[in-house]
Amino acid sequence: MKYLVLIVALFGLGGCGANSLIAHEEATVIVSTLYDDVDCRQLLAERNGLASQENLPRDARVTFSPVSLGLGILIPDYRTEAQRRQDTARGKIMAMNDSLARRCGQGRRK
Repeated sequence: MKYLVLIVALFGLGGCGANSLIAHEEATVIVSTLYDDVDCRQLLAERNGLASQENLPRDARVTFSPVSLGLGILIPDYRTEAQRRQDTARGKIMAMNDSLARRCGQGRRK
């Protein structure tokens, strides 16, 4: 009987990772090569527009919640919809800056 409870608990925890805080935060990191086909001037305008729309600096970076002991996959995503939208914008801005730095010499990381 005690093994049955343990098995049920493990199956319950098995599905936590896909909807966890860490999984959703990692999804905000975007590959900068998606923006390599966009003209530098147009990409700069898109980045500036997105930054002003979300009230973010032009050099916004993705941040992660401090979760210790590897428990991040068990913690549900508690961020508000506005925080999620802003974090997604941070990921896009960071990717745009990386593309601009690599191709156009602008927005270099410090």
